[in-house]
Amino acid sequence: MPPQPFKGELPASIFQPDEVKARNWWAALTEPEQEERIYDLTQVLEFYGIDLPDSDERWMMACWENEFA
Repeated sequence: MPPQPFKGELPASIFQPDEVKARNWWAALTEPEQEERIYDLTQVLEFYGIDLPDSDERWMMACWENEFA
């Protein structure tokens, strides 16, 4: 039986399709394109006082969400 989520936490499987799409999209970008998206998103997040992602994985997801949300 797969592990159960903690109370109030959604199962990880709900997010898998977006994560797979984000990984494929991110991998298709060149390193300069990735850096440009991180720079642009940093400007927006800092303007609104939002904490910056703290890992490469979170940057990837944040940039993907910014691009496709």
